[in-house]
Amino acid sequence: RFQLFVTRYSDSELADEAREYMDELRDKLARKKFEAGEMYMRVRQFQSAAIYYDLTVEQFPESKWAERALVNKILANVKFAENSVRERQQERFQSAVDSYQQYVQIFPRGENRSKAEEYYDRALEGLSEFTTVTAER
Repeated sequence: RFQLFVTRYSDSELADEAREYMDELRDKLARKKFEAGEMYMRVRQFQSAAIYYDLTVEQFPESKWAERALVNKILANVKFAENSVRERQQERFQSAVDSYQQYVQIFPRGENRSKAEEYYDRALEGLSEFTTVTAER
């Protein structure tokens, strides 16, 4: 309704207030998605956590929650891989690497870069087990 008001009455004094409410509501929705990811991390449902972190980034890329969500998505993918059966670990570690590359692309100077790199290193370490095994064969 706020968007409709702003569209119809963009010159109104209340249009700025309506925009502020819209920003506040978007932030609340982004936080809700992010916190759902946090809850799934606490209960060790890492795949579900990664999905909610991804939704945060997809639906609210401009929010203050997006960068943290993407860093946490990397961690969720790493933990999901570490807790997976061996046959599925390689593809899941690769998902963590892909998430890191997405992070670097979207947030090249992100304030959580050191954490992202730490999780990325864990993913590469996990992947290295598979390249070593492949090279030995």
